[in-house]
Amino acid sequence: DTRLHDQPRLIYEFDWQGDSAGWTVENIGLGPARLRGLKVSLDGKPVVGFDEIMKALDVPTTNTVFNYTYPRIGVLYAAGFQKPLLWITSQAATDKLRAGHARVTIEACYCSFHDQCWRFDSAVQPPNPNGDPRDDNCSTFKNMPKNSWWNG
Repeated sequence: DTRLHDQPRLIYEFDWQGDSAGWTVENIGLGPARLRGLKVSLDGKPVVGFDEIMKALDVPTTNTVFNYTYPRIGVLYAAGFQKPLLWITSQAATDKLRAGHARVTIEACYCSFHDQCWRFDSAVQPPNPNGDPRDDNCSTFKNMPKNSWWNG
C-alpha cells in the first residue's frame, strides 16, 4: 500500500521516574493520527476519566501535582507527538499508582488521513513490532455508549 509512508502509530505507556509516574501518549508513526476512540478500563470495566481510577487505586491527591492531556475524539496527533496522558508527582501517589497500574488497560482506535484505522491495546504485551492490527470500523468500540471518548 503506497499510503504506508504516512501511517500513524499511537502508543500509550505507563512509566515512572523518581517521585513521578503515569501514562504517556506518543505517535511513533510516520504520519498524523486522528483519535477516533479511547477506552480506559479498570479491572476490565470501562471508565470515563481518571478520577475513578485514582480513587480505586487509593492514590492520594493531597500534595500531588497532576499533569494531563484530555484526549478528545477527532484530535490530530502529529508524528513525533509525545505528552502525558496522566502524570503525577508525589512519592506517596507514585507508589500507589505503580502498585496498581497493571489493573488499568488502555485501548485506542486511531486513523490516518486516508481513514485507515488501527487499534492499540495496552493489554497486548509485548507490543507487535510490526504495528497494531487494522480495524477500520473500530469494532471493539461499537457496543460502547457514546461519551466524550467515543462518538461512533
